[in-house]
Amino acid sequence: MAKTTKAKKQQEDAKKRAVFRITESRIKKLLDFEHLEELFHVLNMLNDKQVESFIKHYKASKDKTKDKKIDKIIKESSSRKELIEKIKDELVAMLNSEYALLKEEISSKRKSGKDVYIEDLKLMSVPGKIKMFNATSDKKDFYSAKKILHEVRESLKLVK
Repeated sequence: MAKTTKAKKQQEDAKKRAVFRITESRIKKLLDFEHLEELFHVLNMLNDKQVESFIKHYKASKDKTKDKKIDKIIKESSSRKELIEKIKDELVAMLNSEYALLKEEISSKRKSGKDVYIEDLKLMSVPGKIKMFNATSDKKDFYSAKKILHEVRESLKLVK
């Protein structure tokens, strides 16, 4: 029994020491995303050296993302911290613009006599969630704000 535990520990240590090598094929796989939040999620799983290697290979590679905004963010970054900060700022701006659009839609529905009190109450918690995500850079905080925005958007579609 002690041998199996020792063997498992050795395997875990070997995995920790194994370096994730960034190659052209891996860059192509890493670039196979369509949304900024997917890139943010992937980058948070990699360590500093891996992200910096990804940035270096990306800049040298001919393959680029479909989204020019993402392409620009990656090209302008030189470190993991800088890249994640730029992506986070872009995600915060995206959440804020979606929040503003929903606030505007609620206001127009209220002016036309529709009852949107519940949607308005739900939306009140979003600015705090956005600020929390901006402070923590935690994907859980991002998705909690995104979830509320989605729920309000879907609820507004049902308001007649």
